[in-house]
Amino acid sequence: MTEKDVLTPEGQELPQETPPEGPEQKLQQELENLQANYTRLAADFDNYRKRTQRQTQEVVSRANENLLCQLLPVLDNFCIALESLSNQSVHKGMTMIYDQLMGALEAEGVKVIEALGCSFDPMVHEAVAHAQCPEHPDNTIVEELRKGYMLGGKVIRPAAVKVNIKKEDAK
Repeated sequence: MTEKDVLTPEGQELPQETPPEGPEQKLQQELENLQANYTRLAADFDNYRKRTQRQTQEVVSRANENLLCQLLPVLDNFCIALESLSNQSVHKGMTMIYDQLMGALEAEGVKVIEALGCSFDPMVHEAVAHAQCPEHPDNTIVEELRKGYMLGGKVIRPAAVKVNIKKEDAK
């Protein structure tokens, strides 16, 4: 081992850097330092840009979710009004408006949660009542009391349902 070599904690030899000998070596070293700084700054800026894009997208998603959650009761009332109409021409026009509204919501990623006849899933359904129907299998949804909705795979409102249970379980 020479004077210029240094031992690392693992016992490996590392040569010491020799000081720059002339102005060309100084300029070369300065160029290398500046290039390394530029590379680090470019990477930091790219990370910053990606992080701000993600944060902006999260804010927009939360705002969309809040707006849609406020519109769901209005949509429920629209469905109730649609069911109570007796005039066929008005019913047809209102159905067209409802379909247009649902198309707009679906374009934004809103999906209706399937419930009637499905097996009860506590992740997407809210059991608010139970029934004892021998013609339906156990743990099957026999009535949908309020529609549930998902936004981009996330439940924004679970479907309120009536679930069939065995007679012994009802006690």
